[in-house]
Amino acid sequence: MHPEIVAYRPAATGIHRNRADLLAMARILVVEDDVNVARLLLTFLENKDHHVTVIGAGPAAVSEALQNPPDLILLDIAIPAMSGIEVCQRLRKVPDTALTPIIILSAHPTEENRERAINAGADRFVAKPFSLARLAETMDALLLPN
Repeated sequence: MHPEIVAYRPAATGIHRNRADLLAMARILVVEDDVNVARLLLTFLENKDHHVTVIGAGPAAVSEALQNPPDLILLDIAIPAMSGIEVCQRLRKVPDTALTPIIILSAHPTEENRERAINAGADRFVAKPFSLARLAETMDALLLPN
């Protein structure tokens, strides 16, 4: 396991889109309130031909995910109005997003935060700062679990 990927649970199954499309044109929801990190992820993901939506707060992220279920969610743990942990828990309770891969991003990779993220239903826990190449590998593994 790479140092910035500090926790994980087995990838969810049930993803039903074409495998090539998932790598080239996945719908990705980025939930990040740090403008610089959000811009970095947006640029990086769009350059990989993904369809990206960026949201900066928890309630708006839940609403967006329920209205337009993404293929994968990159979710900061510390966001305004509702923590990333709570967003993850809420999305896991809804059939349309229950199996959506969620990667929690955190600048505070404590053991407690890792455990909370995984117990909330996150598929992976990635510490900030992270390598974009390693993040891409993690995303690809979740989008194409088999």
